[in-house]
Amino acid sequence: MALNSSLWTAIQAAAPGLFPDKDFDAYVTHGFGWIIGPYNELCDLAHEIAPGGKTWTKFKGHGARLGRRGDDMPPFVVGHVPGFRKKIKGKAPLVVPQKVRNQRADPAERKTGTRQDDQFPEAADYFEKKGLEAHHIVEKSILGKLGLNGDNAKNDFADIRAPCVLVMAQLHRRKFTPGVGGARDDYSSGMKGSAAKKKLTTLFGGLYAGLDELDAIAKAIIAEVGNRKAG
Repeated sequence: MALNSSLWTAIQAAAPGLFPDKDFDAYVTHGFGWIIGPYNELCDLAHEIAPGGKTWTKFKGHGARLGRRGDDMPPFVVGHVPGFRKKIKGKAPLVVPQKVRNQRADPAERKTGTRQDDQFPEAADYFEKKGLEAHHIVEKSILGKLGLNGDNAKNDFADIRAPCVLVMAQLHRRKFTPGVGGARDDYSSGMKGSAAKKKLTTLFGGLYAGLDELDAIAKAIIAEVGNRKAG
């Protein structure tokens, strides 16, 4: 699916970028370097990027980043791997050196932020193997609750084609998913567009605070939600 619908036009206006590889409908934002595209495209791209190699070289050459630290880059494995939570149950976390904290993109988090893979080797092994995931910028289950994710060829809110960002699995699972999981039941197919826009703006404005391009893309998606739901 070419990224030329009204939704994707608005997304690219909100967070412009360049397309590094003609074989993928995925682009790299000019600012942070997020990789943006439909879910199915990013899932395919993840398998090409994960080993490193020429596809990653193309995207990295355009400033692509996969996480918020400088060492968040291939090689990775993509696919199912066993969990780690039982392995770390009851174990004391390691002390994280300041030089590791200093790798965070946000200076405000360099004193307080701690990643689980720094604290537990078992988590580091898991997330290294888990690799990359496509994160729906506006949660797919919320779009489903609103009745907007019907799977037809022209619907770019369908789960498989909805706008996503390709990120490290840890960023997806530890920050993005928990940030919206509890809000899913606040939405319904009968909700008016104005009410949905207000709640979505508050929810995703908080989730993407400090992540300006993702916040701008979320706003473009939310505007389209309002357009598709009258009232």
